[in-house]
Amino acid sequence: MSLPAAPGPPFVIHSARIVPGRPPSARLALDVEVGNLAARPRWALLPGQLPPDQGGVFAVETLRGGGRPPVVAARVLGRGGRLAVLVAPRARVRLRDVEITWWGPPPDRIEVVLELADAVAVGSRPLGTWLAATVRAIPNGTDASLAGAVTLDSRTTDGLVDVPLELEGTETAIAGVAVERRA
Repeated sequence: MSLPAAPGPPFVIHSARIVPGRPPSARLALDVEVGNLAARPRWALLPGQLPPDQGGVFAVETLRGGGRPPVVAARVLGRGGRLAVLVAPRARVRLRDVEITWWGPPPDRIEVVLELADAVAVGSRPLGTWLAATVRAIPNGTDASLAGAVTLDSRTTDGLVDVPLELEGTETAIAGVAVERRA
């Protein structure tokens, strides 16, 4: 991946395409670029569904995607679910085939909110403690795919009870893109 000379925006969606699913939902496969302009690692979180929903979460899946080194991601499940990756300081990374559930008729265009957070907790437990693999910040220049990501583990809250997803030191960025349709 060729990095821009200037830091650039913290979030770019290069493409989005519909992956048909069981109505009334479908999946959107996104190709995104995320920049962490801070001097510390930060969590980058994308919504688990669009339009986004408010609510708690009840499980965390550990995913291992492609790339060198392999990317470890957290898929946080529940109405307030997100996909989260830890991005190294001052790094710009590209993630391909990031899947988000879409509810409703297929859109012509989407807008997605990226959250960058210093810390993330499920209930009161740090997100990293929910994961089955050691989380290393994704280094600058990584170009990774989550297509065919392997689920390493799934951990749930006691009794599958919703708990809050807590974010600290959060900034947001919004990006939009036209959705590709395959004939």
